[in-house]
Amino acid sequence: MKKLKFPDPDRLQVSLAIVLLICGVFFGVMASHSYSAPGFWKSWLGFIKLRPLHVSSVVFWILLSAQALVNIALKNITQRKIPAWINWSRIVLIFIGIISIFICYFNLQFGGREYWEFPAWIAIPLLLVWLLQLAGMLFHLRHIPSPPVYIWMWYTGCTFLVFTFLENYLWLVPGIQNTPVRDLMFQWKSAGSLVGSWNQMIYGLGMYAMVQITGNTKPASSPLAFSMYFLGLVNLMFNWGHHIYILPSHGAVRTISYVVSMTEWIILLRLFYLWLKEFKRKRPEAVGMALQFLMAADRWVLINLLLALLMSVPALNLYTHGTQVTLAHSMGTTIGINTMLLLGIICQFMVPMQMQYGRWFRAGFRLLQAGLIIFWAILLLSGISRGYWQMQPGISSFQSMMLQHTMYFRIMAWSGSLMMSGFYLILFPLLMKWLKNKLPTV
Repeated sequence: MKKLKFPDPDRLQVSLAIVLLICGVFFGVMASHSYSAPGFWKSWLGFIKLRPLHVSSVVFWILLSAQALVNIALKNITQRKIPAWINWSRIVLIFIGIISIFICYFNLQFGGREYWEFPAWIAIPLLLVWLLQLAGMLFHLRHIPSPPVYIWMWYTGCTFLVFTFLENYLWLVPGIQNTPVRDLMFQWKSAGSLVGSWNQMIYGLGMYAMVQITGNTKPASSPLAFSMYFLGLVNLMFNWGHHIYILPSHGAVRTISYVVSMTEWIILLRLFYLWLKEFKRKRPEAVGMALQFLMAADRWVLINLLLALLMSVPALNLYTHGTQVTLAHSMGTTIGINTMLLLGIICQFMVPMQMQYGRWFRAGFRLLQAGLIIFWAILLLSGISRGYWQMQPGISSFQSMMLQHTMYFRIMAWSGSLMMSGFYLILFPLLMKWLKNKLPTV
């Protein structure tokens, strides 16, 4: 009797993450068209369903792909496999969680907070997924005698992600649930720390990919690399305060978070230096898409960090909080930085070079970058206009302001469609070859 062959669980998880990205992009574009043309698709989905479907799909694309890629990298480093029951238990729980979330959204069953709008009971299988992930990562740790900085980033990110995920559900505690200010404070704080947690994992993967591309391991173990790691860790733990400037929190919280946020200027200056150095370096004419995605992420880190620092200034935060400026920052982070890095790492780990040179990949990359910069700029302009409107005395009605912004929203929707075209030119050929088992994995 022929022995059954099961797919590699991490490869299967990356495939699922790509499907979620395909869905998330579609839901996001449809939501933006629904926003700019009220009534669009209202009888079937409508904005009330499209927005949480988009947010959850994209969040889980980031989390699941980062999780699987860390596992693949650790397996490559240690040349060891964790127990199969850990991997397959994680995969089963992921499918239970994702399918339950989609069913609840399509049936208008909500019950959570930002990023986690689904009913609270679904958090149980998701929490078990991350605890199993942490257990599997600890299995590898004993086989890494002198961990470079990206190893520390992976373990820090995973540990804090479990912590912030639990913190996000403090609203279930009656004393917090019945106090709106506390509820908002924990909601906004945990959301900011969540992004910092997955950034640790993704930036560590980016550094590991650059080591693989260049063959130079020294920068990943240098004192400067660890200094930047600790600076990022401090920001993960303390800079969330700029999310709650408008809440009546203790003055020390706002002061500490402001000072910590301003230390990110050190990272910004370092990025300027590295980018200029990279720009002056002579490169080969043809490079794989892995490096193209990583370079695109580097540019978006620079752009988005500058915006984040400006938003962290209390006087400016008063104008920008809750406007499309915040959304521009979020989109620049999730698409420009996180998604570009993850796609670059997927290309580096799993996609043959001949496929990366394909015309569909390159055409998709250009469309994606063009659509994203238009999308980001329109959100920024719309947010600045709204921030100016809401701080003026004797302002016009909200409805009239929104009608004046109709053109902004339409450009946003069509630039999103341009991005979707770019994404699909990359993702569909990749997924099709993957399903046909024509793409290798490490």
